[in-house]
Amino acid sequence: MLSEVECRRRQCRAGSAPGGAVHHGADRARARWLRAWSGGGTMSRQILMHRLGNGLLVIGEYDAAALSVAAGFFVRTGSRDERRDEAGVSHFLEHMVFKGSADRSALDINREFDEIGAQYNAFTSEEQTVFYGCVLPEFQVRLMELLGNLLQPALCSDEFEMERKVILEEIALYEDRPGFQVSDRLRSVFFGGHPLGNNVLGTVESISAMTVDQMRAYHQRRYRAEGIRLVVTGRFEWERVLEQVEKLTASWIRGDAGRDTTAPEPGTGVWQEESNRFQHVYGGWMAPGFPPMDPRHVAAGLAAMVLGGGRGSRLDWDVLRPGLALSCGSYHVEEDGFGYFGGSFQCTLDRATEVRALIGDHWDRFVREGVTEDELERMKRKAVSALCLQGETPLDRLTQLAGAWEYRGILQPLEDAVDEVERVTPAEVREVLSELDCHGRAEFVLMPEPGARR
Repeated sequence: MLSEVECRRRQCRAGSAPGGAVHHGADRARARWLRAWSGGGTMSRQILMHRLGNGLLVIGEYDAAALSVAAGFFVRTGSRDERRDEAGVSHFLEHMVFKGSADRSALDINREFDEIGAQYNAFTSEEQTVFYGCVLPEFQVRLMELLGNLLQPALCSDEFEMERKVILEEIALYEDRPGFQVSDRLRSVFFGGHPLGNNVLGTVESISAMTVDQMRAYHQRRYRAEGIRLVVTGRFEWERVLEQVEKLTASWIRGDAGRDTTAPEPGTGVWQEESNRFQHVYGGWMAPGFPPMDPRHVAAGLAAMVLGGGRGSRLDWDVLRPGLALSCGSYHVEEDGFGYFGGSFQCTLDRATEVRALIGDHWDRFVREGVTEDELERMKRKAVSALCLQGETPLDRLTQLAGAWEYRGILQPLEDAVDEVERVTPAEVREVLSELDCHGRAEFVLMPEPGARR
C-alpha cells in the first residue's frame, strides 16, 4: 500500500476553481476540443450519479473511447478523524483490509486481483482512505466485487499482531527521512492541537498500545455507507454497476460519522532543532491559504506554482538553478474547511542562511507585488497540461472526480476544470495575495549538530 507521506497532497491542486481571462487562439482551440471530447460528439464523456438505498453515493464518468475501467471507494475518514488514543488507526486499518475478509484470505485477495490483471492499491491521508483498482472492461464485475469485499475486513487478531510490526517498521523508516520529519513537525506546530496536525502513521506508543477491538470499533464508527463514495471511470456498464453494488453493500451500516470542520488557528514563528543523524539542512514553512469551497483557491494554487512550482518558477531560477539548494519549492493545499500555502528546501549547512533569506525575500515580494502576466500564463499552461494528462486515463480521472465532489460538492467535467484555470487573471492573484500576512508563517528547520558537521 502507498504510505501516507507518499500520497500527501503536496502539489498545487490548480485544476479546481475560479477566474476571468481571455482565451488566446490555441486556448480556444483546446477548449473546443475538450468540449467535444467530454461534452458531446463521437468522443463523448458522460458523468452519472446515483445514491443507493443505503445512502452510498455512486459517481461515474463513462468514456466510450477508454480501453479500461477504474473504480475506487473513497472513505471520508483519515487521521484528522481519529481520537487521541487511536492515532494511526486509519492507516493501520488500510493495511488490514488486505489481510482477509469473511470469505477471502489475504492470499485469495491478492491472487484474485492478479488473475484479472488489476492495477490496485490503497492509501490513507489526513482526510480520506481510498481503495482503488483498474482493469480491462470485461473484468468490471470482478473488480467491483473485490473492492467491495475489501471494505468489510475480518480483522483477525493474529493478522493484526503481524501487521502491527509492519506499521512500526514504517514509522521507523520515516524517522530516518529528515524531509518527512520536518513535514510532520511543521504540521504539528502550524496546526497546534487541531486534528489536521495529526500524524497519519500514528506514533510508536499509539500503535504499540492499540487493540484489535479498538480498530473494529473505529471501522464500525467510520466506515458507514453515507460517508463512502464509489467512483467509476472509463468504459463500464452503468446499470450493471448499480445493480451489483446495491447487492454488495446491502448489509453496510447506514449513516455518516461526520467530521468537525472547525478551522484551526495557525501557529506562527520559527522552530529549529539539531540532530546528529543528518549532514544537510532541511526546512519547511506554512501559511494560511484558501479552502476548496472558496472560489479563490485556484488563483492561490497558480500563485504558489509561480513562486515555487517546479521548473520555471521563481525559486527554481533563483535558488535551484544557481546550485544553492538541492531542493526548493512551494505549493497550496486545500483541506476540508481550510487551505494553506507551504514550501520546503534542502541545502548544505554553508548555504542555509543564504537560502532561507532568499526564500523569505521571495515570499515577502510575492505577497506584496503579486505575479506578472507572463509568469501566470506559463503556469496556467503547466496546470492545464497536468489536468489533461491526468484526465486522459480512467485511473487518474478517479481522483479528479472524487476530489471535486468531496471538497466542492460538484460533478466537474474536465473542460470545466480547465476553464477555471484559464480564466484566472493577474489581478485575481494579486487580490488573493493581498490578504496574506508577510510575517504570518510557521517555519521549521532541522540542522545538523555541531559535532555531526563535516
